[in-house]
Amino acid sequence: MRIVHLCSTLGVEAGGLSRAVLDSVDALIRAGAEVDLIAYAGGTPDFPWKDAAPPSLHLHIVDRPPNIHIASSAIKAALVKALTTADVLHIHGMWEPLSASAANQARAADIPYVCSVHGMLDPWSVRQRYWKKWLYFNMVERRRLRHAAVIHFTAAQEAKKARRWLPRGARESVIPCILDLSPYQDLPARAAAHAIFPGVNPDAPWVLFLSRIHEKKGLDLLLQAIAKLADTSAELLVAGSGDETYTHKMKALAETLGISARTHFVGMVSGTKKVALLRRANMLVIPTSQENFGLVFPEALCCETPVLLTEGVDIHQEILEADAGLLIRRDPLHIAAQIEWLLHRPEEALRRGRQGRSWVLRSLDPSLIARRWMETYQNLAADQAPSTRDKLDREPASH
Repeated sequence: MRIVHLCSTLGVEAGGLSRAVLDSVDALIRAGAEVDLIAYAGGTPDFPWKDAAPPSLHLHIVDRPPNIHIASSAIKAALVKALTTADVLHIHGMWEPLSASAANQARAADIPYVCSVHGMLDPWSVRQRYWKKWLYFNMVERRRLRHAAVIHFTAAQEAKKARRWLPRGARESVIPCILDLSPYQDLPARAAAHAIFPGVNPDAPWVLFLSRIHEKKGLDLLLQAIAKLADTSAELLVAGSGDETYTHKMKALAETLGISARTHFVGMVSGTKKVALLRRANMLVIPTSQENFGLVFPEALCCETPVLLTEGVDIHQEILEADAGLLIRRDPLHIAAQIEWLLHRPEEALRRGRQGRSWVLRSLDPSLIARRWMETYQNLAADQAPSTRDKLDREPASH
């Protein structure tokens, strides 16, 4: 089985989307698939292949066109070539001319295609530049979704939020993100992080924010919450990067709140450094407005670290049902109260962390999720027929 995966970028700067695509491709190759991975150049890819790409991966990285409103001729050529031997095309993301062009090429080549939305139809996301997106949806995206063999969501909550945008009769599929769990098989000692982050008090509780530093993530609310804690020994570690101006603004806020001495902006962390930090933290707290899947939450749980998260995280219900975290509102007082509650109950925190690790290893096993994808791709390839496509052509949209 040969699958073409298409996304606009593989750079880590794109956040969880690029990570999810790369981990999915890696797991599919391990499951026996042959994969063409097509993307624009840009950013810093964090490939899971340590040395060279495996023989069953065909990587096509092309320059991004000067005009962002069109798909480049180079990427169209790469798609044409890949689709000649492909069974299925898998398109990641929305609001890109590249995606619409790829869907048209797949239809012309009689290849079924999957659309992974990656949270881009979440109400919060759609409200950003709403009228521009509304116009583009009605001109382009509605047709692309209407002809998709499957519209993929990573969580049931994501699908529920997006449903009002879906065409009548759309075929939905909910399959979790594939997350590489190999770095979390053998956990380091909790004290291993002390040597890596020497400026942080090793005897204090560590509250961790690990995410892109962006307005939607709620770092300002967390800083205010830390300032309200009765337990002033807790240290806040802010791991991640973002816009320099906004990051400076958050550092200034910490200074204004009088917590700069116990707030540590440690920059982007990855690899063993990231695992050590997640392992040492007493809890992960991200008061985000919206998060499609939130890979960092299962990563923290893999390290037996409980998580505090909002309803904006699409897997919050699954984590709460696993009894692995606490729900927080985007309110500094409530965030502070939940942090205090967990800090004062170390045995409860440990129990929830262990519950979370058990849930992740059981429910997010990458080999099992890759197998579900292989079955999905095989069924789509087998089901593809001209009569099916003709029926879709005649079916009116619901908007």
